[in-house]
Amino acid sequence: MAIFYYYKYFVPLFPSKKYFVGLLLLCLWLGSRGLSAQESVLDSLQHLENKLSGKPSQQLVDVYNQLSYHWRNSESAKSLSFANKAYELAQKLEYQPGLAKSLLNQGNYYRYKSQYTQALTDYEKALMIYQKIDIKKGLIEAKNYIGITLTRQNRSQEAFTTYTEALQLAESTQDLDMQAQIQNNIGLMYQDRKQYQEALAYFEKSLQYFSKQKDDRSAAYVLNNIGMVYEQQKQLDKALSFYSQSLVIGQRTNDKRATASTMVNIGDVYRKQNRLQEAKETYDQCLDWHQKVGNEEGITSIKFKIASIEAAQGNLPQAESALLEVLEISQSRAFLELQRDINKELSLIYEQKKDFDKALRYYKQFTNLDDSLVNIQNSVQVLELQTRFETEKKTKENTQLRQKNAIEERNFWILLTGVACLLSLVAIGGFWYVKQAQNQQASQNKIIQSQHDDIVKSNEKLAAQNNLLNQLAEEKDSAIRLITHDLKAPFDRIRGLARLLELEMNGLEESQKDLIQRIVHNAQDGTNTVLRLLDLKALESNKISFSIEQVDIIEPIQKIMDAYRIQAQTKAITLHFQTTNKPIWLETDVFYFERIIDNLLSNAIKFSPSQKNVYINVSHLTELGQALVSIQDEGPGFTDEDSAKVFQPYQRLSNLPTGSETSTGVGLSIVKNLVEKLGGSIRFETIPAQGTTFFVQFPLVKS
Repeated sequence: MAIFYYYKYFVPLFPSKKYFVGLLLLCLWLGSRGLSAQESVLDSLQHLENKLSGKPSQQLVDVYNQLSYHWRNSESAKSLSFANKAYELAQKLEYQPGLAKSLLNQGNYYRYKSQYTQALTDYEKALMIYQKIDIKKGLIEAKNYIGITLTRQNRSQEAFTTYTEALQLAESTQDLDMQAQIQNNIGLMYQDRKQYQEALAYFEKSLQYFSKQKDDRSAAYVLNNIGMVYEQQKQLDKALSFYSQSLVIGQRTNDKRATASTMVNIGDVYRKQNRLQEAKETYDQCLDWHQKVGNEEGITSIKFKIASIEAAQGNLPQAESALLEVLEISQSRAFLELQRDINKELSLIYEQKKDFDKALRYYKQFTNLDDSLVNIQNSVQVLELQTRFETEKKTKENTQLRQKNAIEERNFWILLTGVACLLSLVAIGGFWYVKQAQNQQASQNKIIQSQHDDIVKSNEKLAAQNNLLNQLAEEKDSAIRLITHDLKAPFDRIRGLARLLELEMNGLEESQKDLIQRIVHNAQDGTNTVLRLLDLKALESNKISFSIEQVDIIEPIQKIMDAYRIQAQTKAITLHFQTTNKPIWLETDVFYFERIIDNLLSNAIKFSPSQKNVYINVSHLTELGQALVSIQDEGPGFTDEDSAKVFQPYQRLSNLPTGSETSTGVGLSIVKNLVEKLGGSIRFETIPAQGTTFFVQFPLVKS
């Protein structure tokens, strides 16, 4: 594999007669190396580096450049180190092709770091060297990289002109690989201008070539670009499909840059689908990679996206602070598109905060930047360049066609001689290699068969153990369901008998009446505990079925509050209820919605000291299309340790009920499960010694 990898760099160095000599050298090198067919590109390069180290040569420069290119997407520091080694050695040897290649690798490093001015300087130096020594492959690569960098600097017209020149040169030399890369980059420009059909046409041409060549890394980038087109067209499921394909390839090929780029786009889709927590977790993973490689534009962009999610979740102060920080960075680095989006987000935040002066100021900055970018990326310029390119292309086709026959005839005799030499060496080396491979294969087959037998036995043992564990788990769940179900009946009977005693309380002393009420209350607590355990097991096994209907949630909440007023009054706790004058309609299961509110209100009363307040607030979040229910108490709040396990089942927290109530440790776990299964979300805010507020959000019925 490594030899054929080098071959594409040798061919341009030997035009006409020199080509023949180069081909002979390649043949001799192929015969002398005898590399195994299973040896990887990296192993080959490292082996060559070790062999040539300490012996300055042009071949060592080539190896350093190959290693720099290999590490470009996963270990940027290594990539730059090898590029610098290649540059210094090429200068010392006055080896111009190696010097130009090292400059391209250095430019790639600075481009990935968003240091575009330095990257352009290195690319243009490489371009001048390739023009001087007339290596077409190098000219195409340099122009392609310059086009990418100009695009990053929003210099769209210059970028398209450069791409056009590179594509013409690639077509004239029949360099299909570079044609595919440039077509992908031109597709990106059409995508930026929202000319999606043209963009897809270029991407599909590029993907077809890379797939045919089994170039998985390049195919991953093109799949990611196609996903971006569908995302911009709001075809989110289709976008996720292409992103997923790109992500699988990026992870399989250990291309960390492609993986991070794709994950950012997946996060964008999650955000558009209002899956905010999943989006935030995805961005956090991407941020970690960009921080490791020092990609400042990537870091700034992801911090902006995370801040936008904070704003969407109502954390306005945190979002405002983060956005002002990334705005300062983007202004210092001239990230114009990012500046535009940050100004728009800040304008929306200040509008929500009723700070209309700042909202107007940032909105004006947003519109100014948006107008500037539209002017920079004027699609008319691109269409004019495309028309000129198509005209020039048709003119040159006739000239190229006449030259083709003469070139093919000359190359035929050159190749025929080279192939004859190559076949002779391959025949001699091939016989020896096949013999060795057969012996090695037989030995490996025995080892593989032995390992296969061991794996089969291990799998059988694991399968048996898994079956046993599943059986035990099923028996445990059945036992819990039977026990809790059987416990419910005694508690119901106790409560019923106690109710009968309540009817006959005339003439009893106050202490006796209090004991009867305690019996009723404790029996109800026991029944509620059994019901919660049954609910938890049903939720864990997905055996709950919901009856969804449209309901105005104000009435169920008021009903639950009325049921708890007596219990609150016994602790001198005042219940406060605040809502809008309009109904708030949800599509939900009324029974389980009431269970959610019941649990939260019960906990607020249970853990509040006497002579405190409990506040219930119901409101619209119009911008998000959500209903928000908040229940606030003035209890002891949660410690940091308790906060981490609030929603975990069977957890006893440090705080205890303030009256004679009991707590099972499963109520909030059930609440979280029910909220999520009904399409909502739940969170809380707590201040030790001051109280806790739980927030529950559900989508409103669409009008």
